[in-house]
Amino acid sequence: MNDVDTIVISNLVKTYEEGKIQALRGIDLRVKKGEFLAVMGPSGCGKSTLLSLIGALEPPTSGKIIVEGTPLDEVKDLDRFRLLSVGFIFQAFFLLPILTATENIQITMFDTIASPLQRRKRAEELLRLVGLEDRMNQLPTKLSGGERQRVAIARSLANDPRIILADEPTGNLDSKTSESIIALLKRINQERGTTLLVVTHDSHVASNAHRIVRLFDGKIVVD
Repeated sequence: MNDVDTIVISNLVKTYEEGKIQALRGIDLRVKKGEFLAVMGPSGCGKSTLLSLIGALEPPTSGKIIVEGTPLDEVKDLDRFRLLSVGFIFQAFFLLPILTATENIQITMFDTIASPLQRRKRAEELLRLVGLEDRMNQLPTKLSGGERQRVAIARSLANDPRIILADEPTGNLDSKTSESIIALLKRINQERGTTLLVVTHDSHVASNAHRIVRLFDGKIVVD
């Protein structure tokens, strides 16, 4: 981790239903390059919304998000930003059931300049990284929950993003499998210097982070 801010958030507000629901109420946050940040708080406090806005999956109502020096509201091609700069990991895995582990990873590389051979080699390299070298050609239905999440982690790394956003990555896993997934994310953070933001309700998961931010009613109450 160094002293350069990868993400700078200023007075971030997000409302739904014409302002009736206030998901975020003026968030200010800085995340350093290579930092492992855990975001905690009760259901409905705005954790997932915060991750969604940072990943440009939806726009804020007001406020500013600057990623690696560039305000997101000035990025003309948000699809390309998401493709190349951010890796997403979700609680529900979101693997395509008709594709093998290797093929699921390659999907995220289709809009890059990588050739089919390069895509396959990259996918196999990432599956080895996450310890699934013997499961490369298996469909998701043949994989355990932990294995599916490892495929999802490998997929998030496909385009070598500088930021990974993980929303409850251990939420569907037992405690032992959760330990292995968090150990893997920590290793990626340490060895690759990838900035890692993890939304979690699990205090044990959060205890592995460099820093914990707690949200309540759309505001940061502890940092």
